[in-house]
Amino acid sequence: MSWVKTNAGEYCFAVEDRDGEAFGIEILPSDDRAREHFQSVWQRLATCAEWYYKKENPPPPGWVAWKPWKWCDDKREAYALRQKFVAWCGSSLAGILNVWPRFPSVFEEGRHTLYFEHVAASPGNVKTELWDRRYTGVGQALLAFAVKLSYDEGLEGRLSLHAADPVALGFYRHLDQKLSGALFHPERNGMTGPTPHGAHDDPTRTYLETTQKGAMQLLGVYRV
Repeated sequence: MSWVKTNAGEYCFAVEDRDGEAFGIEILPSDDRAREHFQSVWQRLATCAEWYYKKENPPPPGWVAWKPWKWCDDKREAYALRQKFVAWCGSSLAGILNVWPRFPSVFEEGRHTLYFEHVAASPGNVKTELWDRRYTGVGQALLAFAVKLSYDEGLEGRLSLHAADPVALGFYRHLDQKLSGALFHPERNGMTGPTPHGAHDDPTRTYLETTQKGAMQLLGVYRV
């Protein structure tokens, strides 16, 4: 298991395999090893899924269009504040997390949040018509890790995000229900995020922001 110590406590972020066995994940800044994985395993699975969805005609999942290997090398000044992380389970890349610091809270004047730009399990951990996921619980673990990042950066665990699509929104709503409806403030629409492309995003995408109490409750699931 991989242990993480912070001022908020000691945590172990873990996922489960198909048999329900828990495995600790190590969440690190994106690096050359991640780029190599993106350009090989991730890209091949995405290409395979893209071909399938074009042939069978259901709408493809959003991650099919992502190109995380390009994010590794993005040196544009406008993206200098983007913080990029990858989650490893042994030698397997389990998921990715890109965040932006100090986005003003919509619900608490004068306070700030850590904003999610991308959070996702890697393609091999996403169930499709072509394959089953290898590990479950990746998205929740990454969300909890982001709470830890927010806490460490003095933002008291607050997070904000736009749900990428209806599937993502369903995931966040389900997680909110697991925490008795305490995780998020009421949903909003018509909000823009801090990224350079934020003003061009679909204004109908749902904006979500965690409560401080709910976020710390989520992080507490991984406390040891």
